[in-house]
Amino acid sequence: MNYEIIDNDSKSIGELSIYHDETTIYMICKTNDKISISEADLYFGTFSKIRKSIDDVETIPSYNFKTATNQTENIFRIEKEDLKFDKNGCIYVSTHFKFIDATSQDSKSANSVSQVLPGSEKLSYFLYCIN
Repeated sequence: MNYEIIDNDSKSIGELSIYHDETTIYMICKTNDKISISEADLYFGTFSKIRKSIDDVETIPSYNFKTATNQTENIFRIEKEDLKFDKNGCIYVSTHFKFIDATSQDSKSANSVSQVLPGSEKLSYFLYCIN
């Protein structure tokens, strides 16, 4: 599955791909040229436990990754055994990224978004199922 990554100004800065194998969930962030992610907060859990908006600073991330600078691709690995899936093998996911724009050297925030239907509201979380 692929999800757009947008900044606080709703500008697209890249794409998040998520897939899994028997033991691991892989999240691959590819950003546009001159954009590099410096930190990633990943949230996994029930709907009530994940971050639902870019303004939410209260919710503690499930995972925090610091990344090497000047990279336009980062791969985050999460062991499935560390996560609590529902009875259908699904879990809610949300993200928060800090990134550096090389053209301005500004540090900004972004998150991945999903849309249930084309033209519908972009949501800052999604449901991921492994079954």
